[in-house]
Amino acid sequence: MRPQIGLCLDIGLHDRTTLDLALPLLQQLRVEHVRLPIRASDQHRPHANVWYRRLFDALSDCRILPVFSCAGLDAAMPTIAEPRDRLAVFVDRFLSEHGQHFDTVQIGDEVDPTQFEIAADIRRDDPFVAEVARLHRAAACAQRHNKRTVLAGLRRVCGRFLKAVTQVGGLEHIDVVAAHVQPHAGSPFAEGSAFVSFLHLKRHLASLTDRPTWITTAACPTTEDPTATAAFVESAATAPFQRLYWNPLLAQPAAAGPCTALATAAGSPRPAFHHLRQLLAEKQRLQEHGVDLVAGC
Repeated sequence: MRPQIGLCLDIGLHDRTTLDLALPLLQQLRVEHVRLPIRASDQHRPHANVWYRRLFDALSDCRILPVFSCAGLDAAMPTIAEPRDRLAVFVDRFLSEHGQHFDTVQIGDEVDPTQFEIAADIRRDDPFVAEVARLHRAAACAQRHNKRTVLAGLRRVCGRFLKAVTQVGGLEHIDVVAAHVQPHAGSPFAEGSAFVSFLHLKRHLASLTDRPTWITTAACPTTEDPTATAAFVESAATAPFQRLYWNPLLAQPAAAGPCTALATAAGSPRPAFHHLRQLLAEKQRLQEHGVDLVAGC
């Protein structure tokens, strides 16, 4: 089984340069899925809706997964008195304007379970409950727009956290649970990481939830060990998940930490790009011969 492969693409408001660099790379890879952050801080900037219409038209050959980030939400929406409602209002306004371009949305970018102290007796005033309520209300809003919903990617997969989210009703309006696989000591599955493979991670998630599971960020350094990078790209392309997004397509010029991009900030493909393109071309040839390789998990 092989996942539907997507790419994480971060394009700022009115950033035509990045869009022009990304489009030919997407065409070369023939990738159908793109994960795109949508920021509340951009919504009130001049001509934002005009830009989004142009952006979505340019990506019309792709299936876009918009990610409604919580970053900067409170500062961008101070007139919404109840903080727990701000993400839902943001989602509602954006989908009312642009919802025709998507069938699925991600509620929140990433959540780190270690940021929350989850007591045995969960109280309504716990910060954990407030965060879950914010995601819950936004997911309910997205479903009212007839969208499939994906939970913010789990930076660390924690059984206690997911059980607590379920206990307080946080998965009621969530269709897909997502995880993030980030570099650890050079490789996401290096010694000392929580999971030794995508299969190990998949089995653990399946023991915690009956929801379908995706990887909405998968990455490893692409500029250090070419052999290790190629091995990880191959394992990602054959991971037992319904969908997996590589992060990112293009390098960020001033990004900290190891670079995991498939191409430079100037749009030059790295070896990992070519390896992934070869794997995706092989997948397409097999599908053309009637072999179904999409993971049904």
